Amino acid sequence: MSEEANRDASNLIPLCETHAWEIDQTPQHFTADMLREWKREQLAEYQTLQRSWTLTDAEVTEVFTVSFTKMLEERLLSGIYAAAESARQENRHQRQRSLIADMVHAANSWTDTLQILTLSTAGNRWRMSDIIEWANTDSGRAMASNMELIKTNARKLRFETRHPDLLAALDAAQTAVGNPEIFDPIWSGSASKAEARAVIYQHLNHVKRVFLDLEEIGIAVLADPPP
Repeated sequence: MSEEANRDASNLIPLCETHAWEIDQTPQHFTADMLREWKREQLAEYQTLQRSWTLTDAEVTEVFTVSFTKMLEERLLSGIYAAAESARQENRHQRQRSLIADMVHAANSWTDTLQILTLSTAGNRWRMSDIIEWANTDSGRAMASNMELIKTNARKLRFETRHPDLLAALDAAQTAVGNPEIFDPIWSGSASKAEARAVIYQHLNHVKRVFLDLEEIGIAVLADPPP
């Protein structure tokens, strides 16, 4: 067969990708007569459908134009919606990262201040007036501000995420920082005892560890998607 005859419409048969590949790879299973019969069946089906076709050429063009335009619009809108959702997701993650970073910074500052307070009460038992006076110092106000920031950001983060690992880490952090055994020795005056201070330091180190865990889990959960 010449190249011209090979490319002629009389030698053409439309096939799906799977069967076209199969015929090319195993021609011994598909004789010329078999393929000619397939083509006759295709043409017969086409002619039957054509006789029942009620649209004019102009109507066919209109249908095609409308369908193509609608498909294009849907794809464009789908791309816009996907981009918008991606941007919203990134904004949420950025807010969550900021909330966690501020909480970790506040927790570290809070524990550092409490360590200093524990040392300050080691020599002499504080009276209530001493505690009230200290609470009105810059250190006392900063410590209270840090605790309020931790509580506020924790509430916001719970509204922002439903990720179980992140919520579990947040629960652990809040439980640790709210442990009364950190404060009671100071307020009761027993922080002047070495054993009581050892308990306080142990709890403060635990607070730092759980907030570090919160930060590490936040980094893993809220990592930027791969480019």
